[in-house]
Amino acid sequence: MRKALCFFIAAFLFILWACGKKPQSTASVEIIDGIKHVHNIETPIHPNKSLTLEEGLSIGAEDDQGNIVLFRPTTFIVDQDENIYITDSQDQVIKVFDANGSYIRAIGAKGEGPGEFMSVGDKAFLPDGRLLVMDSRARRTSLFDPSGQFLKSYKWLNRLSRLFFAKNT
Repeated sequence: MRKALCFFIAAFLFILWACGKKPQSTASVEIIDGIKHVHNIETPIHPNKSLTLEEGLSIGAEDDQGNIVLFRPTTFIVDQDENIYITDSQDQVIKVFDANGSYIRAIGAKGEGPGEFMSVGDKAFLPDGRLLVMDSRARRTSLFDPSGQFLKSYKWLNRLSRLFFAKNT
């Protein structure tokens, strides 16, 4: 009994010691141009590991007229000319940007009519440059020419969830 009590007290003291107050970090945080910079302690825990982030592409937040371009971007694809097609789930349109990130145009609109989307889904380019877009809520696939003009829609008989293309290489 006495051994068990001594063991219990020793274990309790060890737990108190292990859970004691941790030393405070000497890292500091500084905000420069709206970006939070964290300055680590002088001697990092892993001095041989580092991370450098570089901006590869910036897509503008506004177009030439000052209108906000992207609200809720989701998926994207890139065409053969390196234009970037980004789905904006708030507007239910596909917004096109050039390789430098400049806004070019929007494809489609929110709605139920021809060339409009209720829920932009998967997108893919056909070999001739036409754009195929699935709309799962409208249960149809729409086809657009390379300039973004609506060509035709195909209604689905059954509910589909994904669109997959296979290329011969």
